[in-house]
Amino acid sequence: MIGLLIWLLMIFLDNRVRSDDQVPEKLGLSYLGGLTSNREIQAGSVSTTGLASQQLADIGMNLRLTGVLPGTWQAPKGAVLLVTSAQPVEGKTTVATGLAAAIARGGRSALVIDGNLRQPGTHLAFGMPPASFGLSGLLKTTGGENLDAAVQRSNIPGVWLLPGGTTMKDSTLLLDQRLPGILAQLRKKTDWIIIDGPPLLSSAEASLLASMSDGVALVVDSRHDKVAVLLRAKAILRSLTDTPIGVVMNRLSRRRRNPYFAVAFAEDAAFDATAPGPKYTRHGDTHGDTRGNGHNGTNGQRPEPVVAAPSPSSPNHYGAPVGPGPIRPISSMPMDFPVMQPNPNPPSPFPAPRRMDIAPPQS
Repeated sequence: MIGLLIWLLMIFLDNRVRSDDQVPEKLGLSYLGGLTSNREIQAGSVSTTGLASQQLADIGMNLRLTGVLPGTWQAPKGAVLLVTSAQPVEGKTTVATGLAAAIARGGRSALVIDGNLRQPGTHLAFGMPPASFGLSGLLKTTGGENLDAAVQRSNIPGVWLLPGGTTMKDSTLLLDQRLPGILAQLRKKTDWIIIDGPPLLSSAEASLLASMSDGVALVVDSRHDKVAVLLRAKAILRSLTDTPIGVVMNRLSRRRRNPYFAVAFAEDAAFDATAPGPKYTRHGDTHGDTRGNGHNGTNGQRPEPVVAAPSPSSPNHYGAPVGPGPIRPISSMPMDFPVMQPNPNPPSPFPAPRRMDIAPPQS
């Protein structure tokens, strides 16, 4: 009897986010999906097959369905997603690189930016050597003539990497001044831009990167993260930007994962799952954001849950046939293939060599 009481007390005092259906209840954020295992996505070998690939494909689809990223009719090219976490070592690099690989599997191009300039390490996930010239070098130079020297082609067709380069202890001022122009060039040349950012609670740069992004994916380690810590991270973001936020659960226990819980109530769930509406506001745009109160678009009201039941015929087990089509698995292609693209599509702006051509593609 005493043991039962102790067990119940431990459950009562446990304030971690342990399962996907607790995300809207405890955090009030969109649920994008979860990874039950990191074994298929390891440093030096970004896997694009198996269960992890399917889960990452679902996350990519839910980014659009929940309104964390604008729909394809609003931003058909160059959507910028910041992947971050409250604290270090929660799997944000795993999610960022794995999501890029899943996007490439669907025939889209993706560029991963190492935004953690205090401790660059995204290149390790691709098995690539450290770069002497990367984002830090671009921030210190003027003009776009050096962009082709910084962006590298990864070992995954359709995925490119802008490495961090040399370490920078304080890059806030340079990021604020130079990164918007760099992103403006890159938006024209790739379908997705994924920033592997620093942790929110240990770096001011993370909030700055969020203000320049179209959406934020907050990676949560289900084994360790406390609700109070996550709410603090959310408050930091909300105090500085109204960029939509979604949660990705990492290291999620299989028995705690609800396969029918595709996406929880979202701040903009109904916005992106319906017909095209008002224009989406990007960093530096002037056409305005008409999403209600500027933070969650709900005017204090809690939206209804958006739940997609799994369909056996769908390649994604959430199977929601709404909005953008599901990410399609495709067979591997040789490295000399210029880029994996949807059909029909104009020639890729990224050439086969490792160096990028700055000039936009000719129509």
